[in-house]
Amino acid sequence: MKRFISMFVLCTICFLSVCAQQRSYSSGQLALRENIMSYLREEGYQPSLDSDGDIKFKRQGDLYYIKVSDTDSNPYYVRLTKYYNYSDNIGKSKVNRCAPEINKYKTIKLVADDESFSLGMEMFVTNYSAFTSVFDRVMRALDAAEEELVSLLL
Repeated sequence: MKRFISMFVLCTICFLSVCAQQRSYSSGQLALRENIMSYLREEGYQPSLDSDGDIKFKRQGDLYYIKVSDTDSNPYYVRLTKYYNYSDNIGKSKVNRCAPEINKYKTIKLVADDESFSLGMEMFVTNYSAFTSVFDRVMRALDAAEEELVSLLL
């Protein structure tokens, strides 16, 4: 009986921790996320949801993430990000020195965290077409920022 109670308590704790990590989206936030995923599918990408509920997709072999905030609505907060790992030649301080130049790109932001760095775009949208109408332009801006970042880091 003690074993049964112990297993029940352990399972309950595990279940609660998993539920606590999940975001709670409103119907509008869910609809926005689903519409963005549908758009990506139509464009030939194969989007999926990661463990955090963010959209992830590959483009030209690189992995991108789209986060729809679970706290903002009407307008909704959306962030599109590509993450990079540091290497022996590229560290946080070197990336931070490049940030002022890269952040001159419209809507693009270079962020250096402790474990990785990222190029991303953030925006507020009222509906999914506001995001999808600029998606191709944003991806070109990310490509250009990445090219300049590579030239600055080498």
